[in-house]
Amino acid sequence: MSLFFISLLQPFEFFSSYKKITTMRTLILPFLLILTLVFSCRSEDYGLLEKKVNFYDVYVTGDENNEACYWKNTIKTVLTGGTNYKALNIFVNNNDVYILGMNENSINTGRDYCYWKNNVKQDVTQYLGIQANTPVSENFSMSNFFIENGDLYIAGFMKNPAATNPQNQYQFCYWKNGIKTVVFEQNDYQTSASMHLIGNDIYVPLENNIVNNPSINWDLGYYKNGVYNFIGNNSNFAGFHKENGSLKMLVSDHNSQTIYYKDLNSGVISTPPPFINYAGDRYSSQIDGNNQYFVGRHNYYKNNTQFNLHPPGSSFSYLNDFKVLDDNIYKILHSDDNTGVNYNVYINDVIVQSAQNPSNNLSTQFLNLTVVPN
Repeated sequence: MSLFFISLLQPFEFFSSYKKITTMRTLILPFLLILTLVFSCRSEDYGLLEKKVNFYDVYVTGDENNEACYWKNTIKTVLTGGTNYKALNIFVNNNDVYILGMNENSINTGRDYCYWKNNVKQDVTQYLGIQANTPVSENFSMSNFFIENGDLYIAGFMKNPAATNPQNQYQFCYWKNGIKTVVFEQNDYQTSASMHLIGNDIYVPLENNIVNNPSINWDLGYYKNGVYNFIGNNSNFAGFHKENGSLKMLVSDHNSQTIYYKDLNSGVISTPPPFINYAGDRYSSQIDGNNQYFVGRHNYYKNNTQFNLHPPGSSFSYLNDFKVLDDNIYKILHSDDNTGVNYNVYINDVIVQSAQNPSNNLSTQFLNLTVVPN
């Protein structure tokens, strides 16, 4: 059974869980020399779920004791050269394990990206053949990293190494297995853009032509296989939704303070589900078989029926990741209170992996997960 997922979150938000934790870390005392970890693998709970999930491997990424790592069915692997790195998104394709990493010490000095394939580390800028970021120069800013059908896709902005005029100083590009395609060029980094592979087509939604005086105005549009299409003024891309063979863009209109779908084939405007509104929670979309899921920060909907993401009264109210496969729900939640920051991995609301971090001692984080038939 295949899993189809298109994010309805803003571009670059696949780092959101990491950013929240990084912000929290800056608030704790930096002088502590001892990190305390109590780690519990709830292997007995896997037995309770055996009838439903024993044909699947669950991979979880994160870091422990300042080292990037991942867990396969709660068994940890430390990633080579991963000191001071976070293991972010994980993809498993034909038994190959790809993990995106980022050096947490590079937050204020330029992004330092890497990835591991089967625990062999590769610097992203070296792989792409472009100039690395430095403390004073951001030469590359990533928007996407994913594996599809065995192909590695990376996308983002880079400084044009052969700029000829002020209007082509920066390029938004994507690389398929290291082969570069320039989507568009412009004079600065201001544009918000991301790359999406949908079927055999490359979509790049973007907000551009930004004017700051006398008021802020901008355009929303998208490239499809290199051809630009205009959507509207003063609007933001909020995601794609695939339904009954049609592809719709979710648009947030700042002029009318409304949100709507636009069918990219027919141009028809339609109303999204009522729980997706301009001022409310943002939702990601997943399709599992014949079921449609919308996943927010505090709840999710299955075929328009609402479910809580966390048990009533639970302190584990922050969502790091959520996946659904063959009617099984997999998620990472964490708590953040005066007792510390604690993490749980759940399968169908049963805890199968956990990490306890006492206050001011953030030793272990679970950031992303994927589920693979074994």
